[in-house]
Amino acid sequence: MHRATPLPDELAGRPFRVDEALALGVTRKRLDSADLWAPFRGVRVPVALGWDSVLRGRAGLLVCPPGTILAGLHAVAAAGLRVPVGLPPLDLQPLLVSPPFSTRGWSRQGFAVDTALLPRRVPLTSSDGALRPSDADLWARTVAWPWLPLTPFRRRAYSAGLAIDVADRIGPGTAGALSSAFWRLPPGLRPRAQPLLELVLQDLAADDVGGPSDSGSGRG
Repeated sequence: MHRATPLPDELAGRPFRVDEALALGVTRKRLDSADLWAPFRGVRVPVALGWDSVLRGRAGLLVCPPGTILAGLHAVAAAGLRVPVGLPPLDLQPLLVSPPFSTRGWSRQGFAVDTALLPRRVPLTSSDGALRPSDADLWARTVAWPWLPLTPFRRRAYSAGLAIDVADRIGPGTAGALSSAFWRLPPGLRPRAQPLLELVLQDLAADDVGGPSDSGSGRG
């Protein structure tokens, strides 16, 4: 069997754009080799890297406008936080992203655009190169997202569980971080998030008083 020509060092071990590879002298025939696959038009990923939410996010952001971040459950998954059970696999859904306001008319096959504006003051972080909101803001924007396909009961349960994950990372400052993230939400999303925040703050206060065994959240 013919062995594929090695890729340039600049492309090894990561997703890359087709135009980037062509500029480095990679042929289109090489880009169609079996050891590469195309999750998005104009992007190639070495098959040897495997596939997960972080890698999908990194690959997708390569062909989005500069400054675009992952959004919704796609950002949650890339962050390594829990996603609701029983929903269609995220890999089968368009990648949800939040482009800069100046490019809000942008669209591309394989992507969905989060219509909830992302204020500039929202802190961002990177999960191995996949840009997303910080953990506290990710909780607020996800549980307040109008199109989250959960019943009110399941949304409350998921909000509590996701807050536990965030608290495990942030530690004692979780209540303040979640409250600040709530006030960074667009005003139209706050009514949905406010009762969820109040429940989470009650659980966090119970943890402070009685320890984890007294928390009403639980995992699940």
